Amino acid sequence: MNIERLEIMATILDEVEAGTWQRTVPYPHALETTLVPTDVPVHFSMECWGFPSVGDHDTPCGYSACAIGHAILDKRLPELVTSDNTPAFVPQYRDDRCWDAVEAYFDLTEDQADRIFNQDSYINADGVRAIQVATRIRALTGGYWS
Repeated sequence: MNIERLEIMATILDEVEAGTWQRTVPYPHALETTLVPTDVPVHFSMECWGFPSVGDHDTPCGYSACAIGHAILDKRLPELVTSDNTPAFVPQYRDDRCWDAVEAYFDLTEDQADRIFNQDSYINADGVRAIQVATRIRALTGGYWS
């Protein structure tokens, strides 16, 4: 596993939980065609990699992104990027995409990546918080599970 990258990921999630995280990477070019302004905050949600959230009556309410979606938007993890041809965030690392990219970037097994980054691995799948994901990362890097 790539402990350095995982520790950065945990730090990013700490900031997301505290409300101090700032996007440091521009949104993909394809997002410029959406109705959602690009200066609105990114909300944490484990439901998808990342996508514009639109509320009632097509009112823009910002973007939601999971842990990986936030990582894509943070320059501290520069090689984890998204495709530029979609308004959704799709993780890419070298030639790998989606879960393969996550596993390769953090040097995790499929099971490890699933246990950390898949919302269905949490008891309350709809209410996963950033701090919960950071805690699992630290449990893994601290040797509490493999």
